[in-house]
Amino acid sequence: MKNNQLKQYDKSAESDQQMFIRVSKKFAIFIFIILMFDTLLDWFLGITHLFIEFIEYSLEVILEYGFQTGHHQSEIIIVNAIIILILFGLYKLYRKIPEFYYCLKQAVFSKCYNELLSWQILSLTRKIEVVLTYALGITTLFFLLTI
Repeated sequence: MKNNQLKQYDKSAESDQQMFIRVSKKFAIFIFIILMFDTLLDWFLGITHLFIEFIEYSLEVILEYGFQTGHHQSEIIIVNAIIILILFGLYKLYRKIPEFYYCLKQAVFSKCYNELLSWQILSLTRKIEVVLTYALGITTLFFLLTI
């Protein structure tokens, strides 16, 4: 029952404070992502680079000691294997594009439909309050971006 309540959140029954907090959380997360995007991207790329270097070094050691290959030969083997894996992955992704498109289309349609129904249920005063709250959030966002 609790999971069903999370999916079917009734926006028309929430108080003004709950609506303001819900919209404020969205804008706070959005502002945080905008302001921290460069730092978060640097962290992600750094961790990814360290992980790739660890795997590459491990494979080189295994190839050099396990198969008695030189450093250059083991790097060529690794590069060729990665190229083959990327091509295979791209082929599999190409074959799954229609399925991904259908799932994405269904998800977007159902989300938009649910939002439309919840918007139509709201009273006129609640609609005005929601629009004003979003306008305040967008204005705050623009103000912070121009500083």
